[in-house]
Amino acid sequence: MAEIRVICPNCRTAYEIPASALPPQGREVECSNCGRIWRAQLPSTSQPSPLELGVYSYNLTGFKELADEYARTTKPASPEATSKGPAPLNRRLPENVLNILLEEVEHERRLRKAEGTRTDSLPVRADFNYEGDPDWPAMTMTNPVSRPTPAASQAVPEPAAEPDPAPTPATTEQQVSEVQPQTVSPNARGGYWAGFGLAAGLAALCVGLYLAAPSLSDNGSFGEVLMTMRDGVDQARLWLHDTVSGNGG
Repeated sequence: MAEIRVICPNCRTAYEIPASALPPQGREVECSNCGRIWRAQLPSTSQPSPLELGVYSYNLTGFKELADEYARTTKPASPEATSKGPAPLNRRLPENVLNILLEEVEHERRLRKAEGTRTDSLPVRADFNYEGDPDWPAMTMTNPVSRPTPAASQAVPEPAAEPDPAPTPATTEQQVSEVQPQTVSPNARGGYWAGFGLAAGLAALCVGLYLAAPSLSDNGSFGEVLMTMRDGVDQARLWLHDTVSGNGG
């Protein structure tokens, strides 16, 4: 039984199937590897058994005929031309290529010239290991003129200071009083604490009257005076609060 080869156009998997499995008009087949579905055709009987490759068929006989025709029309190169090497170019290089080559040559020439100039400009190291005296007076050394040092001035003795007069008893007592620290007398300390206590007592009395004013408001004129004073203190406190907070007119 004749078999034909069917190749999947997607994954190139080849299948060998009997020729009777394909009708003359062809049929759709599915690749079991990638799942691709295409229509497989029977090879044409009019051409000499081409190789069926999926939807493409290549006639090897036709390829051979084309190759033979190309071989007949192509003449082999002569041995003389082969021995002489490649034939020279008959056409001129383009302007842009020629300009690039000229620029490269000019650049190389400038670099070489710069390197030569740099080598010539290097200072030549002098050889100091020579014998013989140098040319005179090319390296004449002159000693600086020695200046006479000024004579040391003779130290003039300063006159002896006169001794201080003997301190008198009054002067000694004054110095002792200035040196000793001044002590605060007990009477001054007692007056400070007495004034502080009096101020604290008055403040406590005012606070007590301010707090007791509501309970003493029924005691006739005394209670009315206390309430009036309390109202005045409240007004002053509110005014001070408004002034500090910036709400005062």
